Amino acid sequence: MNMMPSRHGRRALVTRPRAEAVALAEALDRRGIEAIVEPLLDILYRDEPAPDLAGVQAVLCTSANGVRALARRSGERDIALFAVGEATAARARAEGFSHIESAGGDVDDLARLACERLAPQDGRLLHVAGSDVAGDLAGLLRDAGFATERVVLYEARPIAGLSPPTVAALR
Repeated sequence: MNMMPSRHGRRALVTRPRAEAVALAEALDRRGIEAIVEPLLDILYRDEPAPDLAGVQAVLCTSANGVRALARRSGERDIALFAVGEATAARARAEGFSHIESAGGDVDDLARLACERLAPQDGRLLHVAGSDVAGDLAGLLRDAGFATERVVLYEARPIAGLSPPTVAALR
């Protein structure tokens, strides 16, 4: 557990995965809010071979964890990357990707953006995802005529519960 000193007696429980929690905890601290960092998910990156990007016109990422997983498996940074939202796009920039578009929303917005900017005849789309996905991005894109492939590069496993120090801090 990581506790930052409180200046105003207010506390916030930050349950994001550790890689994402630090920046949020720092932002809360700047506002005088004590951040109790206790991730409820553990992100496990798979040791799969790098995804085959031959013939791929764009990679679609529905989370910052997907971007991190892709960056761990592939050195390619010059491919078009479509991000579900601003946090995912920011992670893509931080990982060195150079052609990034953000849908600024959810899976439906990402599918809509891909349909507006891409053409089915220009190559397949690769959806980098975790083992559990929300929505049916591949189905939406297939309905629009795109060849899509989902590659699972990580999984999010729930943590059993809050640690005793966190429980005590929240009392």
